[in-house]
Parts: sequence; C-alpha cells; structure tokens
Amino acid sequence: MDPASLCLLASENIPVVDIDGTFFIQGALYILLALVLHPLLFKPWLAAQA
Repeated sequence: MDPASLCLLASENIPVVDIDGTFFIQGALYILLALVLHPLLFKPWLAAQA
C-alpha cells in the first residue's frame, strides 16, 4: 500500500469530536459562572434596561 492510502485508512478511525474529562470540567465551569453571574450581572442589567 502507498502512504496516502495508509493515511486515509488511519484517519477513518479518528473521532471528529473527542469527549474526555475536560468536557465535564467545562460544563461545570459554565454552570458555575451562570449561577454566579446571573444575580451579580444579568439581573441588575435587565432591571436597568426595564
């Protein structure tokens, strides 16, 4: 086999999105920021806009 076809065969096994432990860490940080920023930033800004 030539190198180009070997590269093509190897690339078929690589997932497009690799979900590992950092996915859950980023999700937890997003939720934490949403819970902290909602009363400190978003509610006062929305009250000022109203």
